[in-house]
Amino acid sequence: MLFIAEPVVGAAAGAVVPKDGYWQRIREICDKYNIKLIADEVMTGIGRCGENLCLNYWNIVPDVVVLAKGLSSGYTPLGAIVVKEDIYHTIQRGSGSFVHGHTYSQNPLSTAIGAAVLSYIQEHKLIERSKQKGQYLLDKLQNLNSLDIVGDIRGLGLFAGIEFVTDKTTRTWFDSALKINKQIANQAFIRGLITYPGGGGIDGIHGDHILLAPPFIITEKQIDELVEILSSAITTVENQI
Repeated sequence: MLFIAEPVVGAAAGAVVPKDGYWQRIREICDKYNIKLIADEVMTGIGRCGENLCLNYWNIVPDVVVLAKGLSSGYTPLGAIVVKEDIYHTIQRGSGSFVHGHTYSQNPLSTAIGAAVLSYIQEHKLIERSKQKGQYLLDKLQNLNSLDIVGDIRGLGLFAGIEFVTDKTTRTWFDSALKINKQIANQAFIRGLITYPGGGGIDGIHGDHILLAPPFIITEKQIDELVEILSSAITTVENQI
């Protein structure tokens, strides 16, 4: 049996950070019932949340980690699976091989680029920087709480989400037909900011949010500009509703 999840839910819900104790309990349940814990760190890994792996925040060691995206910084397609030794030895004692069979697998150019990216991240301490600038980003984003349709601001490291609601008290969602998330994303894009609009986080249909994942080299001045653009974009949509 397997349990697979993102440590911090990304595109599907907009950087939802679990409460402390959640992942510890999941690890306990998996250990008790011999369930393999798979961490989908495609979005959250390689420093995005301010740690090498996001699960490090809760001192959790998964049985399998799935990585991609930040592994090559988007320069080339590259993914990786990291497993515990018992899984490795099971494969070794069996067929002795882990056959993919994909046309572009085992690509030396992609792996060379990935190695260069990881070396650059380590040399320039970008994971530590992600944690520091991520806290600055989350602090600055709190200014958006003054806007009527901002229902929640959350995140970890340089990975943040903003949820939009019709009422702050009841957290009532917008009619999905309005596409509030895309309206705000479009207004931000016009002003020079690329965001990741998402929806359906409430029940698969309702719920609007945008996801923010700025580069690790972002400066505090650029974060200030990012927040200003978002404030303008959200305000514009508010006035059009």
